[in-house]
Amino acid sequence: MQLSDFFGVTAIFIACTTVLGWWLKARLDKSISHEYEKILELFKTKNQLRLAAINDRLRAHQEAYQLWREINTHLSTEKIGNVVAKCDLWWGTNCLYLEPEARKAFLIAFVRARDLEFYRTSQDPSTRMLVTDMCREINEAGAIIEHCVELPILNELEITKK
Repeated sequence: MQLSDFFGVTAIFIACTTVLGWWLKARLDKSISHEYEKILELFKTKNQLRLAAINDRLRAHQEAYQLWREINTHLSTEKIGNVVAKCDLWWGTNCLYLEPEARKAFLIAFVRARDLEFYRTSQDPSTRMLVTDMCREINEAGAIIEHCVELPILNELEITKK
C-alpha cells in the first residue's frame, strides 16, 4: 500500500465519519425535539384543564373558606348542626372544584365539627387530647384553603409593605 492510497482511505474514512456524525446529531436533535414537544403538549393540556373552570374553582374556594369561618363562629353553639348540614350540602355540589389539599382540609373540618360535640360532652379524660387534635384540624383548614388559592399580588406596594 502506498502513502497516497493510505491518505485516500483516511480521507474517505474521515468523510464517512463526519457524515455519520452529522446524521447522528440530526437524529438526536430531532429525537430530543420530539420528546420536548410531547412534554410541552402534555403541560399545555394539563394547564388548559386547570384553567377551564377557573372562575368556578375560585368561587368554590371562597365559599369553602366562608363556610369554614361559619364553622369556627358556631363551633360551640347549638347552631353547629345546621352549619355542618349546610357544609355537607355544599360539599356534594362543589367539592370537585377544590384543590385536593383544600378538599381534604374542608372535609376534615366539617366532619370534625360534627363529631366534636359528642366528644366535648364526654366525661372521659382520654378524649381531651382527641378534642384538642380535632380543634387543631378545624383551625388548620382555613390556612390550607388560603394556600391553595394564593392569588398573585396586584401591585408592587404590597411587596414593599412586607
